[in-house]
Amino acid sequence: MLERTNTIELTPGKPYTLSFRMKADPERTVHVAARWQVDDWRNIGLDETIRVTPEWQAFTFAFRAHGVRGTENRISFNCQNELGDVWLADVSLK
Repeated sequence: MLERTNTIELTPGKPYTLSFRMKADPERTVHVAARWQVDDWRNIGLDETIRVTPEWQAFTFAFRAHGVRGTENRISFNCQNELGDVWLADVSLK
């Protein structure tokens, strides 16, 4: 059985702010989202696409959670299956 250690509890209707720093080599597109941690991976309020460069960049996104599923929620960073290195630092969800 898959152990889920990266799930988070979100409150429906509550505003959240996600902030983080990221860099990538080579430059790439990264999809950032809040979604279910279970099949069908439904979006629950955050759905952004960012362009990440080889220099550190700070990102901040505000969203209101909706359609949450108890503690079966997650923040995802999808690097689109591109080869290279990606660094992620100072992740905060408030």
